[in-house]
Amino acid sequence: MKKLHLVALAAATLFATSLALHAAPPPPVSALRVEKAPTLDGNLDDPMWKEAKWQEGFTEVGTGKPAETPTRFAVAYDDRHLHIAIRASEPNLDKLKTKVTKRDALDLYHDDSVELFVAPGSQRTDYYQFQINSKGVVADAAGCQSGTVREASWNSGVKVATSLGKEEWIVEMTVPLVDMELGKPSPGDWGINVARVRRAGGSEQLSTFAPMTASLHQPALFADLALPGSDFDILRWEISPPTGLTVLREGDATMVNAKLSVKNLGSALRPIVLTSHLRQGDKSADAKPVLDILDAGQSKTYEVAMPLPGNGAQEFLIEVADRRDPKALFARRAFAVNLEFKPISLTLREPAYQSAIYASQKVSQVSGSIGIAYSAKELEGASVEISFSPEGSSAKPLAETKVANVSSNVEFQLPIPELAEGRYRLKTTLRDAKGQEISSLDRVIRKLRSEEHTSELQSRVDISYA
Repeated sequence: MKKLHLVALAAATLFATSLALHAAPPPPVSALRVEKAPTLDGNLDDPMWKEAKWQEGFTEVGTGKPAETPTRFAVAYDDRHLHIAIRASEPNLDKLKTKVTKRDALDLYHDDSVELFVAPGSQRTDYYQFQINSKGVVADAAGCQSGTVREASWNSGVKVATSLGKEEWIVEMTVPLVDMELGKPSPGDWGINVARVRRAGGSEQLSTFAPMTASLHQPALFADLALPGSDFDILRWEISPPTGLTVLREGDATMVNAKLSVKNLGSALRPIVLTSHLRQGDKSADAKPVLDILDAGQSKTYEVAMPLPGNGAQEFLIEVADRRDPKALFARRAFAVNLEFKPISLTLREPAYQSAIYASQKVSQVSGSIGIAYSAKELEGASVEISFSPEGSSAKPLAETKVANVSSNVEFQLPIPELAEGRYRLKTTLRDAKGQEISSLDRVIRKLRSEEHTSELQSRVDISYA
Protein backbone atom coordinates (compact mmCIF):
# COMPACT_ATOMS: atom_id res chain seq x y z
CA MET A 1 0.00 0.00 0.00
CA LYS A 2 2.89 2.35 0.73
CA LYS A 3 4.27 1.90 -2.78
CA LEU A 4 0.85 2.57 -4.28
CA HIS A 5 0.55 5.74 -2.20
CA LEU A 6 3.91 7.03 -3.47
CA VAL A 7 2.98 6.18 -7.06
CA ALA A 8 -0.33 8.02 -6.72
CA LEU A 9 1.40 11.02 -5.13
CA ALA A 10 4.00 11.06 -7.89
CA ALA A 11 1.28 10.86 -10.56
CA ALA A 12 -0.65 13.72 -8.95
CA THR A 13 2.52 15.81 -8.77
CA LEU A 14 3.35 15.15 -12.43
CA PHE A 15 -0.20 16.07 -13.45
CA ALA A 16 -0.06 19.29 -11.44
CA THR A 17 3.35 20.06 -12.91
CA SER A 18 2.11 19.62 -16.46
CA LEU A 19 -0.69 22.12 -15.79
CA ALA A 20 1.61 24.63 -14.13
CA LEU A 21 3.99 24.57 -17.09
CA HIS A 22 1.33 26.46 -19.06
CA ALA A 23 1.66 29.39 -16.62
CA ALA A 24 4.29 32.07 -17.14
CA PRO A 25 7.52 31.09 -15.36
CA PRO A 26 8.46 33.21 -12.35
CA PRO A 27 11.15 35.86 -12.80
CA PRO A 28 14.64 34.90 -11.57
CA VAL A 29 15.58 35.94 -8.05
CA SER A 30 18.98 37.51 -7.41
CA ALA A 31 20.29 37.44 -3.85
CA LEU A 32 22.33 40.30 -2.43
CA ARG A 33 25.77 39.29 -1.19
CA VAL A 34 26.55 40.74 2.25
CA GLU A 35 29.50 40.53 4.58
CA LYS A 36 27.51 40.99 7.77
CA ALA A 37 24.33 39.23 8.82
CA PRO A 38 21.31 41.43 9.57
CA THR A 39 20.16 42.11 13.10
CA LEU A 40 17.39 39.56 13.49
CA ASP A 41 14.56 41.59 15.01
CA GLY A 42 11.78 41.55 12.41
CA ASN A 43 12.03 45.32 11.83
CA LEU A 44 13.93 45.16 8.50
CA ASP A 45 15.77 48.40 9.24
CA ASP A 46 19.19 47.03 8.24
CA PRO A 47 20.56 48.87 5.15
CA MET A 48 20.83 45.56 3.28
CA TRP A 49 17.05 45.23 3.01
CA LYS A 50 16.89 48.63 1.30
CA GLU A 51 19.58 47.55 -1.15
CA ALA A 52 18.18 44.08 -1.84
CA LYS A 53 15.74 43.51 -4.70
CA TRP A 54 12.19 42.84 -3.53
CA GLN A 55 10.15 40.22 -5.38
CA GLU A 56 6.37 40.41 -5.75
CA GLY A 57 3.61 39.24 -8.07
CA PHE A 58 2.17 36.36 -6.00
CA THR A 59 -0.69 34.44 -7.60
CA GLU A 60 -3.39 32.13 -6.27
CA VAL A 61 -2.56 28.45 -6.32
CA GLY A 62 -4.78 26.74 -8.86
CA THR A 63 -6.31 29.76 -10.60
CA GLY A 64 -3.20 31.82 -11.34
CA LYS A 65 -5.09 35.01 -10.45
CA PRO A 66 -3.26 37.79 -8.58
CA ALA A 67 -3.36 37.21 -4.83
CA GLU A 68 -5.99 39.21 -2.94
CA THR A 69 -3.38 40.52 -0.47
CA PRO A 70 0.18 41.17 -1.76
CA THR A 71 3.29 39.42 -0.40
CA ARG A 72 6.86 40.54 -1.07
CA PHE A 73 10.24 39.02 -0.23
CA ALA A 74 13.96 39.70 -0.59
CA VAL A 75 17.00 37.43 -0.33
CA ALA A 76 20.56 38.07 0.81
CA TYR A 77 23.41 35.71 1.64
CA ASP A 78 26.90 35.38 3.02
CA ASP A 79 29.42 32.54 2.97
CA ARG A 80 27.39 30.43 5.40
CA HIS A 81 23.80 31.65 5.49
CA LEU A 82 20.76 32.65 3.50
CA HIS A 83 18.88 35.68 4.82
CA ILE A 84 15.23 36.15 3.84
CA ALA A 85 12.80 38.97 4.57
CA ILE A 86 9.07 38.62 3.88
CA ARG A 87 6.36 41.29 4.05
CA ALA A 88 2.79 39.96 4.11
CA SER A 89 0.18 42.68 3.62
CA GLU A 90 -2.81 42.18 5.89
CA PRO A 91 -5.71 44.62 6.47
CA ASN A 92 -7.11 42.33 9.19
CA LEU A 93 -4.19 42.00 11.57
CA ASP A 94 -6.58 41.50 14.49
CA LYS A 95 -7.90 38.34 12.78
CA LEU A 96 -4.55 36.62 12.22
CA LYS A 97 -4.81 32.97 13.18
CA THR A 98 -1.87 32.01 15.42
CA LYS A 99 -2.86 28.99 17.51
CA VAL A 100 0.28 26.88 17.03
CA THR A 101 3.10 27.41 19.54
CA LYS A 102 5.12 24.18 19.18
CA ARG A 103 7.96 23.76 16.70
CA ASP A 104 7.38 21.28 13.85
CA ALA A 105 3.66 21.02 14.65
CA LEU A 106 1.83 19.32 11.80
CA ASP A 107 -1.07 21.78 12.01
CA LEU A 108 1.05 24.94 11.56
CA TYR A 109 -0.45 25.06 8.07
CA HIS A 110 -3.78 25.99 9.68
CA ASP A 111 -2.33 29.29 10.94
CA ASP A 112 -1.67 32.42 8.89
CA SER A 113 1.82 31.53 7.71
CA VAL A 114 4.47 31.88 5.03
CA GLU A 115 6.62 29.14 3.52
CA LEU A 116 10.13 29.22 2.09
CA PHE A 117 11.35 26.48 -0.25
CA VAL A 118 15.04 26.24 -1.18
CA ALA A 119 16.52 23.72 -3.66
CA PRO A 120 20.35 23.90 -3.59
CA GLY A 121 21.97 23.32 -6.96
CA SER A 122 20.46 22.90 -10.39
CA GLN A 123 19.07 19.37 -9.99
CA ARG A 124 15.70 20.58 -8.54
CA THR A 125 14.81 17.24 -6.93
CA ASP A 126 15.90 17.75 -3.32
CA TYR A 127 14.80 20.80 -1.38
CA TYR A 128 14.18 22.23 2.09
CA GLN A 129 10.95 23.71 3.44
CA PHE A 130 10.48 26.29 6.20
CA GLN A 131 7.02 27.31 7.41
CA ILE A 132 6.59 30.21 9.83
CA ASN A 133 3.51 31.77 11.43
CA SER A 134 3.24 35.39 12.54
CA LYS A 135 4.46 34.47 16.04
CA GLY A 136 7.71 33.06 14.64
CA VAL A 137 6.90 29.38 15.22
CA VAL A 138 8.76 27.19 12.71
CA ALA A 139 8.16 23.85 11.04
CA ASP A 140 11.01 22.67 8.81
CA ALA A 141 11.35 19.57 6.66
CA ALA A 142 13.38 18.09 3.81
CA GLY A 143 11.85 17.00 0.51
CA CYS A 144 13.30 14.62 -2.04
CA GLN A 145 12.39 12.64 -5.15
CA SER A 146 10.85 15.80 -6.64
CA GLY A 147 8.39 16.19 -3.78
CA THR A 148 7.07 12.63 -3.51
CA VAL A 149 8.88 12.07 -0.20
CA ARG A 150 8.90 14.47 2.76
CA GLU A 151 11.17 14.04 5.78
CA ALA A 152 9.45 15.92 8.60
CA SER A 153 12.11 14.76 11.06
CA TRP A 154 14.75 16.98 9.38
CA ASN A 155 15.66 19.94 11.57
CA SER A 156 17.77 22.99 10.93
CA GLY A 157 19.32 25.77 12.96
CA VAL A 158 17.06 28.37 11.32
CA LYS A 159 16.53 31.57 13.31
CA VAL A 160 13.39 33.68 12.91
CA ALA A 161 12.06 37.02 14.10
CA THR A 162 8.59 38.40 13.34
CA SER A 163 6.76 41.66 13.91
CA LEU A 164 3.45 43.37 13.18
CA GLY A 165 3.64 46.56 11.12
CA LYS A 166 1.06 48.85 9.61
CA GLU A 167 -1.37 46.55 7.79
CA GLU A 168 1.34 43.93 7.36
CA TRP A 169 3.19 41.26 9.27
CA ILE A 170 6.89 40.65 8.76
CA VAL A 171 9.20 37.64 8.86
CA GLU A 172 12.99 37.93 9.00
CA MET A 173 14.96 34.70 8.95
CA THR A 174 18.47 33.30 8.69
CA VAL A 175 19.03 29.78 7.35
CA PRO A 176 22.40 28.09 8.07
CA LEU A 177 23.70 26.43 4.90
CA VAL A 178 25.61 23.83 6.98
CA ASP A 179 22.27 22.03 7.49
CA MET A 180 21.81 21.46 3.76
CA GLU A 181 23.44 18.80 1.62
CA LEU A 182 25.06 20.94 -1.06
CA GLY A 183 26.57 18.00 -2.96
CA LYS A 184 28.13 19.00 -6.28
CA PRO A 185 29.70 22.43 -6.89
CA SER A 186 26.95 25.02 -6.99
CA PRO A 187 27.91 28.51 -8.17
CA GLY A 188 24.42 29.82 -7.41
CA ASP A 189 22.07 28.08 -9.81
CA TRP A 190 19.52 27.23 -7.13
CA GLY A 191 15.74 27.08 -6.90
CA ILE A 192 13.51 29.09 -4.58
CA ASN A 193 9.86 29.69 -3.87
CA VAL A 194 7.91 31.60 -1.25
CA ALA A 195 4.25 30.86 -0.56
CA ARG A 196 1.65 32.15 1.84
CA VAL A 197 -1.36 30.71 3.63
CA ARG A 198 -3.82 33.47 4.54
CA ARG A 199 -6.73 32.84 6.90
CA ALA A 200 -7.36 36.32 8.31
CA GLY A 201 -9.76 36.95 5.42
CA GLY A 202 -12.18 34.34 6.74
CA SER A 203 -11.25 31.51 4.37
CA GLU A 204 -8.12 29.72 3.20
CA GLN A 205 -6.23 31.68 0.56
CA LEU A 206 -3.07 30.07 -0.80
CA SER A 207 -0.72 32.18 -2.91
CA THR A 208 2.73 31.56 -4.34
CA PHE A 209 5.57 33.40 -6.06
CA ALA A 210 6.32 30.55 -8.49
CA PRO A 211 3.06 29.56 -10.25
CA MET A 212 1.67 26.28 -8.89
CA THR A 213 -1.60 24.45 -9.51
CA ALA A 214 -2.26 22.02 -6.69
CA SER A 215 0.83 21.19 -4.62
CA LEU A 216 3.56 23.53 -3.46
CA HIS A 217 5.96 20.59 -3.49
CA GLN A 218 6.99 20.91 -7.14
CA PRO A 219 10.69 21.90 -7.07
CA ALA A 220 10.93 21.71 -10.87
CA LEU A 221 8.75 24.85 -10.96
CA PHE A 222 10.69 26.89 -8.40
CA ALA A 223 12.11 30.22 -9.50
CA ASP A 224 15.81 30.44 -10.34
CA LEU A 225 17.90 31.79 -7.49
CA ALA A 226 21.19 33.48 -8.40
CA LEU A 227 23.86 33.86 -5.71
CA PRO A 228 26.46 36.06 -7.45
CA GLY A 229 30.04 35.34 -6.44
CA SER A 230 29.10 32.46 -4.15
CA ASP A 231 31.57 29.72 -3.29
CA PHE A 232 30.28 27.11 -0.87
CA ASP A 233 33.11 24.63 -1.39
CA ILE A 234 33.88 24.38 2.34
CA LEU A 235 30.25 23.38 3.00
CA ARG A 236 30.21 20.42 0.61
CA TRP A 237 30.16 17.33 2.82
CA GLU A 238 28.35 14.04 2.92
CA ILE A 239 27.35 12.71 6.35
CA SER A 240 25.63 9.33 6.29
CA PRO A 241 23.13 8.16 8.92
CA PRO A 242 24.83 6.44 11.88
CA THR A 243 25.24 2.67 11.50
CA GLY A 244 26.13 -0.17 13.85
CA LEU A 245 24.08 1.34 16.65
CA THR A 246 24.40 -0.80 19.76
CA VAL A 247 23.48 -0.10 23.37
CA LEU A 248 25.74 -1.81 25.92
CA ARG A 249 26.03 -1.74 29.67
CA GLU A 250 29.57 -0.90 30.76
CA GLY A 251 29.97 -0.75 34.52
CA ASP A 252 27.50 1.82 35.84
CA ALA A 253 27.01 3.45 32.44
CA THR A 254 24.79 2.52 29.50
CA MET A 255 26.75 3.35 26.37
CA VAL A 256 25.74 3.85 22.74
CA ASN A 257 28.26 2.76 20.12
CA ALA A 258 27.95 3.91 16.52
CA LYS A 259 29.86 4.18 13.25
CA LEU A 260 29.85 7.55 11.47
CA SER A 261 30.82 7.94 7.80
CA VAL A 262 31.93 11.35 6.52
CA LYS A 263 33.08 12.37 3.05
CA ASN A 264 34.76 15.59 1.95
CA LEU A 265 33.03 16.56 -1.32
CA GLY A 266 35.00 19.79 -1.59
CA SER A 267 38.11 20.50 -3.64
CA ALA A 268 40.66 20.98 -0.85
CA LEU A 269 42.15 19.15 2.11
CA ARG A 270 40.40 20.07 5.38
CA PRO A 271 41.51 19.52 9.00
CA ILE A 272 38.36 18.59 10.88
CA VAL A 273 36.91 17.97 14.30
CA LEU A 274 33.97 15.55 14.29
CA THR A 275 31.52 15.80 17.16
CA SER A 276 28.38 13.78 17.80
CA HIS A 277 25.57 14.23 20.29
CA LEU A 278 22.39 12.48 21.43
CA ARG A 279 19.44 14.64 22.45
CA GLN A 280 16.22 13.54 24.10
CA GLY A 281 14.14 16.45 25.37
CA ASP A 282 16.24 18.28 27.96
CA LYS A 283 18.65 15.35 28.26
CA SER A 284 21.78 15.06 26.12
CA ALA A 285 25.08 13.22 25.82
CA ASP A 286 28.27 13.87 23.85
CA ALA A 287 30.89 11.62 22.32
CA LYS A 288 34.59 12.40 22.52
CA PRO A 289 35.56 14.67 19.58
CA VAL A 290 37.46 13.04 16.71
CA LEU A 291 40.35 14.99 15.16
CA ASP A 292 41.42 14.16 11.62
CA ILE A 293 42.30 15.51 8.19
CA LEU A 294 40.25 14.63 5.09
CA ASP A 295 41.54 15.31 1.60
CA ALA A 296 39.31 16.31 -1.32
CA GLY A 297 37.04 13.39 -2.18
CA GLN A 298 38.22 11.34 0.80
CA SER A 299 35.80 9.51 3.09
CA LYS A 300 36.31 7.78 6.43
CA THR A 301 34.26 5.87 8.97
CA TYR A 302 34.75 6.64 12.65
CA GLU A 303 33.64 4.72 15.74
CA VAL A 304 32.20 6.79 18.57
CA ALA A 305 30.64 6.07 21.95
CA MET A 306 28.56 8.13 24.35
CA PRO A 307 26.17 7.60 27.27
CA LEU A 308 22.52 6.84 26.49
CA PRO A 309 20.41 9.85 27.62
CA GLY A 310 17.28 7.68 27.94
CA ASN A 311 15.31 4.95 26.23
CA GLY A 312 13.18 5.76 23.20
CA ALA A 313 13.13 8.26 20.36
CA GLN A 314 15.91 10.84 20.22
CA GLU A 315 18.04 12.90 17.87
CA PHE A 316 21.54 11.90 16.77
CA LEU A 317 23.35 15.11 15.82
CA ILE A 318 26.63 14.96 13.86
CA GLU A 319 28.78 18.04 13.23
CA VAL A 320 31.93 18.52 11.17
CA ALA A 321 33.87 21.68 12.00
CA ASP A 322 37.16 23.36 11.13
CA ARG A 323 39.77 21.95 13.51
CA ARG A 324 41.53 25.33 13.55
CA ASP A 325 38.27 27.06 14.55
CA PRO A 326 35.77 24.56 15.99
CA LYS A 327 33.02 27.19 15.97
CA ALA A 328 33.20 27.31 12.17
CA LEU A 329 30.99 24.43 11.06
CA PHE A 330 31.49 22.68 7.71
CA ALA A 331 28.38 20.50 7.93
CA ARG A 332 25.68 19.41 10.35
CA ARG A 333 23.13 16.60 10.10
CA ALA A 334 20.51 15.40 12.56
CA PHE A 335 18.99 11.91 12.39
CA ALA A 336 16.01 10.51 14.27
CA VAL A 337 16.91 7.28 16.09
CA ASN A 338 15.17 5.00 18.56
CA LEU A 339 17.52 3.59 21.16
CA GLU A 340 16.77 1.34 24.10
CA PHE A 341 18.86 -0.66 26.50
CA LYS A 342 17.78 -4.29 26.34
CA PRO A 343 19.93 -6.53 28.55
CA ILE A 344 18.85 -9.58 26.54
CA SER A 345 17.38 -9.79 23.05
CA LEU A 346 16.22 -12.95 21.29
CA THR A 347 16.08 -13.78 17.60
CA LEU A 348 14.44 -17.10 16.70
CA ARG A 349 15.34 -19.06 13.59
CA GLU A 350 13.11 -22.04 14.41
CA PRO A 351 10.17 -21.66 14.59
CA ALA A 352 10.73 -18.93 12.02
CA TYR A 353 7.29 -17.30 11.69
CA GLN A 354 5.63 -15.39 14.55
CA SER A 355 6.96 -17.82 17.19
CA ALA A 356 4.36 -20.35 15.99
CA ILE A 357 4.53 -24.05 15.09
CA TYR A 358 1.84 -25.18 12.64
CA ALA A 359 -0.16 -28.33 13.34
CA SER A 360 1.37 -30.03 10.30
CA GLN A 361 4.95 -29.01 11.13
CA LYS A 362 7.49 -31.35 12.67
CA VAL A 363 9.81 -29.22 14.77
CA SER A 364 12.46 -31.05 16.77
CA GLN A 365 14.32 -28.05 18.18
CA VAL A 366 14.12 -24.37 19.04
CA SER A 367 17.10 -22.44 17.75
CA GLY A 368 18.27 -18.87 17.40
CA SER A 369 20.63 -16.28 18.84
CA ILE A 370 20.70 -14.31 22.06
CA GLY A 371 22.12 -10.80 22.16
CA ILE A 372 23.59 -9.67 25.47
CA ALA A 373 24.14 -5.94 25.98
CA TYR A 374 27.04 -6.07 28.43
CA SER A 375 30.75 -5.50 27.89
CA ALA A 376 33.18 -8.39 27.58
CA LYS A 377 34.63 -7.56 30.99
CA GLU A 378 31.23 -7.77 32.67
CA LEU A 379 30.52 -11.09 30.94
CA GLU A 380 33.65 -12.80 32.28
CA GLY A 381 32.49 -16.11 33.76
CA ALA A 382 28.82 -15.40 32.91
CA SER A 383 26.46 -18.06 31.61
CA VAL A 384 23.04 -18.34 29.97
CA GLU A 385 20.37 -20.86 30.94
CA ILE A 386 17.63 -21.70 28.43
CA SER A 387 14.51 -23.67 29.34
CA PHE A 388 11.33 -24.71 27.51
CA SER A 389 8.10 -25.40 29.49
CA PRO A 390 4.31 -25.40 29.09
CA GLU A 391 3.07 -21.88 29.90
CA GLY A 392 1.98 -21.56 33.53
CA SER A 393 3.51 -24.89 34.56
CA SER A 394 5.76 -25.26 37.60
CA ALA A 395 6.85 -28.76 36.61
CA LYS A 396 10.31 -29.67 35.39
CA PRO A 397 11.00 -28.07 31.96
CA LEU A 398 10.49 -30.19 28.85
CA ALA A 399 13.98 -29.17 27.73
CA GLU A 400 16.81 -27.08 29.12
CA THR A 401 20.44 -26.28 28.46
CA LYS A 402 23.24 -24.06 29.74
CA VAL A 403 25.85 -22.08 27.78
CA ALA A 404 28.99 -21.15 29.71
CA ASN A 405 31.54 -18.37 29.07
CA VAL A 406 29.14 -16.35 26.98
CA SER A 407 29.91 -13.36 24.74
CA SER A 408 27.67 -10.59 23.42
CA ASN A 409 26.08 -13.05 20.99
CA VAL A 410 25.07 -16.59 21.92
CA GLU A 411 23.94 -19.14 19.33
CA PHE A 412 21.79 -21.95 20.70
CA GLN A 413 19.96 -25.11 19.66
CA LEU A 414 17.54 -26.64 22.15
CA PRO A 415 16.08 -30.08 21.24
CA ILE A 416 12.38 -30.37 22.21
CA PRO A 417 9.96 -33.33 22.28
CA GLU A 418 6.87 -33.60 20.11
CA LEU A 419 4.41 -30.99 21.35
CA ALA A 420 0.68 -31.00 21.98
CA GLU A 421 -1.41 -28.01 20.95
CA GLY A 422 -0.98 -25.10 23.34
CA ARG A 423 1.32 -22.34 24.55
CA TYR A 424 4.89 -22.81 25.75
CA ARG A 425 7.41 -20.55 27.44
CA LEU A 426 11.01 -20.22 26.27
CA LYS A 427 12.94 -18.63 29.14
CA THR A 428 16.44 -17.20 28.87
CA THR A 429 18.32 -16.33 32.07
CA LEU A 430 21.68 -14.54 32.22
CA ARG A 431 23.76 -15.28 35.33
CA ASP A 432 27.06 -13.80 36.51
CA ALA A 433 30.18 -15.74 37.48
CA LYS A 434 28.71 -16.38 40.96
CA GLY A 435 25.46 -17.74 39.55
CA GLN A 436 23.41 -14.67 40.45
CA GLU A 437 20.66 -13.72 37.97
CA ILE A 438 21.47 -10.55 36.02
CA SER A 439 18.50 -10.50 33.68
CA SER A 440 15.94 -12.78 32.03
CA LEU A 441 13.66 -12.81 28.99
CA ASP A 442 10.56 -14.87 28.21
CA ARG A 443 9.13 -15.69 24.78
CA VAL A 444 5.81 -17.49 24.18
CA ILE A 445 5.84 -20.15 21.46
CA ARG A 446 2.51 -21.55 20.21
CA LYS A 447 1.72 -24.98 18.81
CA LEU A 448 -1.34 -24.27 16.65
CA ARG A 449 -4.52 -26.24 16.13
CA SER A 450 -5.47 -27.16 12.55
CA GLU A 451 -8.00 -24.32 12.24
CA GLU A 452 -5.46 -21.85 13.61
CA HIS A 453 -2.99 -23.11 11.04
CA THR A 454 -5.35 -22.05 8.26
CA SER A 455 -5.98 -18.58 9.69
CA GLU A 456 -2.26 -18.08 10.41
CA LEU A 457 -1.38 -19.07 6.86
CA GLN A 458 -3.96 -16.66 5.48
CA SER A 459 -2.62 -13.92 7.75
CA ARG A 460 0.86 -14.57 6.42
CA VAL A 461 -0.39 -14.25 2.84
CA ASP A 462 -2.21 -11.00 3.66
CA ILE A 463 0.92 -9.53 5.25
CA SER A 464 3.12 -10.47 2.30
CA TYR A 465 0.87 -8.60 -0.14
CA ALA A 466 0.14 -5.56 2.04
